[in-house]
Amino acid sequence: MKRRAHGEGTIYKRSNGRWAGQANVRLANGKPKRAFVTAKTREEVVVKLRKMLEQESKKIPYIDKDWTVEGYLDYWMKTIQKKRIRESTWYSYHLNIEKYIKPTMGGFMLKELNVHNVRDAMYDMERLGCNQKPLT
Repeated sequence: MKRRAHGEGTIYKRSNGRWAGQANVRLANGKPKRAFVTAKTREEVVVKLRKMLEQESKKIPYIDKDWTVEGYLDYWMKTIQKKRIRESTWYSYHLNIEKYIKPTMGGFMLKELNVHNVRDAMYDMERLGCNQKPLT
């Protein structure tokens, strides 16, 4: 069997008979992490690993926790944005998140978020009075 190139991840069979894959990814906070996937067959692991690496190549952060949109936004505002932006900008973001994003999307799981959820939420935000127009 041919060796995988650097950055393509690792695939191996575990002692319990299941297959596992590993790859280096970046978390939402920018830190690197070695992420794992498992499945019953090698082919399933290959598919999962390819999807993970495809998202990494598109600069989509790896979600390592079961975040809700609300929980992640709270974390993002307190730990990431607080250090990067002016206080007035942070306050503006905070108000918009509390008034529009949390009521419409706060309960969604970050891993399960998709284009349709976002589009529906944007329509809801427009109905609530947000100045942003939904994408069509």
